[in-house]
Amino acid sequence: MSIYKKIVCCTLVCLILLCSFLFFAGCNKNDEGASDVPDEPSYNVEEMHVSKGENDIYGKIYVPKSSEGKMPAVILSHSANLTADSMNSYAIGFAERGYVAYAFDFCGGSSKSRSDGNIEDMTLFTEVEDLKAVISEISSLEYVDADGIYLFGTSQGGVVTALTAEEAADSIKGEILLYPAFNIPELVSMFSGFDLSSLGNLSSFGGFGTYGKAFMDTLKDYNVYEHIGSFDGDVLIIHGSKDFIVNPSYSERASELYEHCTLKIIEGAGHGFNSENFTMYGDCDGTVWQYIDEYLAAE
Repeated sequence: MSIYKKIVCCTLVCLILLCSFLFFAGCNKNDEGASDVPDEPSYNVEEMHVSKGENDIYGKIYVPKSSEGKMPAVILSHSANLTADSMNSYAIGFAERGYVAYAFDFCGGSSKSRSDGNIEDMTLFTEVEDLKAVISEISSLEYVDADGIYLFGTSQGGVVTALTAEEAADSIKGEILLYPAFNIPELVSMFSGFDLSSLGNLSSFGGFGTYGKAFMDTLKDYNVYEHIGSFDGDVLIIHGSKDFIVNPSYSERASELYEHCTLKIIEGAGHGFNSENFTMYGDCDGTVWQYIDEYLAAE
């Protein structure tokens, strides 16, 4: 076996083992995903559904209590095989800062998704359509400033966010991307020659088994960098220096495509910055919020 094939095989095995761990950890996770919620929060939270054709999208909306008039809003998109619950602490953080926050489950985004749709039919592009439907609904709310809509996404949700902002640029004021998985198409191309079914249950995570043929087929020969960068609003990308799922270099490359982009690297952080997103190097959200607050203050 050539050195290249050995490297590819080792990378594949490491990713599958890690992602399998995250999958089973997610299965055992409390669905509410909340921790240390104050007894009298400064926001109200309730279930809110959005229609996308015949599909129902499940989500939760967090609305500040004290704000008057129309408020800016943040729409949060979760990582692969997680749900809106993984966005809970971030949604709370935005609501406490005076922003309406909406976190939702992608259709077919995981085995625990409360939205309609099957994992086998989900692709990055069906998730883009989910997000576009959510943007339309949130923008129409009477208490939301339609000119103050921000998109926030983690990992795969970060890629979906970036792609959606290109198509819905007139509706979006800014983007916040946490460890966006711009390497997904590259991984799909790398693994397309492997028979993942021979790996049994280990192949059922990471977008290459459970996600189905549609996910793979739509990303073969797809260059994500050719489809981002024209968005002219302010973009904030935050990445961990120890992220071995998505090397920081992918975010560095993306940051060079945007006219107004700030890239922040958190030294010692990995793929996921808090327990809801399975951090491996401790909670980094103190630093994350420092960067987000600086970004929002400059808007």
